[in-house]
Amino acid sequence: LREVYDRSAGGSGGYVGRCTAPLLVDRQRLKAVSQDSEEIVRMIATAEASSRELEDGRCVELFPSQLQSQIQETNRWTYHLLSNAVYRAGFSTSQEAFARACRDVAEGLQRVEELLSEQPFLC
Repeated sequence: LREVYDRSAGGSGGYVGRCTAPLLVDRQRLKAVSQDSEEIVRMIATAEASSRELEDGRCVELFPSQLQSQIQETNRWTYHLLSNAVYRAGFSTSQEAFARACRDVAEGLQRVEELLSEQPFLC
């Protein structure tokens, strides 16, 4: 991952900063496009498919219009209750902050479990 960041930064100094995943890179220009997973999925979802992909049935609707608000809301609570809460727990500097983050993770996991017991996907 560091090598991808260094190459996309150009110049001789390489990339300065944290290397995080996901990372969408323009292979032709060797430039980083985005590090935001929600934005990357939207970009992929709205990219035009080639006629060959359409003919072969290789196109998948990743951000269907009828689910967009539900997807955005799911992204909001999964970030707050899971992704960010795990990060907060790992870097907490007090027992109180750690306990708060752990409660959020437990709430998020409970919500995921309830949803997936009734349907194959979160939304």
